[in-house]
Amino acid sequence: MKRKLLFTVFVLSTIILIVYKMTFNTLPASSVSADEKQLNSKKVSSVPLSKNVSQDKTLSLKEMTAEELYNFFERMDLEGMMKQLELYDDSDVVVALSDRTLLKGEALAEDGQIIRSETSINRITIKEIKQLLLSHQKELEALVEKEF
Repeated sequence: MKRKLLFTVFVLSTIILIVYKMTFNTLPASSVSADEKQLNSKKVSSVPLSKNVSQDKTLSLKEMTAEELYNFFERMDLEGMMKQLELYDDSDVVVALSDRTLLKGEALAEDGQIIRSETSINRITIKEIKQLLLSHQKELEALVEKEF
């Protein structure tokens, strides 16, 4: 009986943690160490995208140059970028965040602001991202070749 109770508590706790992580796209602030915060801030600040950061802490993929898109997708080739987008439906509305992620739905920022992909000024569909990448195909391929 005790084993069943402990197992049930464990399963419920795990489910709650998964739902919390999926809902807020982050762990509670107390679970993020100071080293991780410093690492994350370095990662974000190393991306030359600051001019595209809007008031709602999102990025405008539509206004990015080929090089900025290349950096946003962590220097992947076009095939890798398209493969990453296969996780979504073409009609999904997302918003690009400064940590190089695409948000579908909503998330709570560290400052308490709620970011919603459906209402963000920088919202974009997956189909539009694919078209954008294809429009920069030659430039993206040149950046990949330059690196190798």
